[in-house]
Amino acid sequence: MPSPLDPIYLRLLITADPVDEATADQAVRVTLAAAHAGVLRLARDGEPATG
Repeated sequence: MPSPLDPIYLRLLITADPVDEATADQAVRVTLAAAHAGVLRLARDGEPATG
């Protein structure tokens, strides 16, 4: 499942491009929308944060 932070990970880990403000803002908007929709789940001790 894609993560809203994928564009940031791509820039930091793969392309080494700087993360611009627009990319960070988009990641925040998507993450907040997921949280408000109730689909964002935080990991618990030793448990993956998926599904």
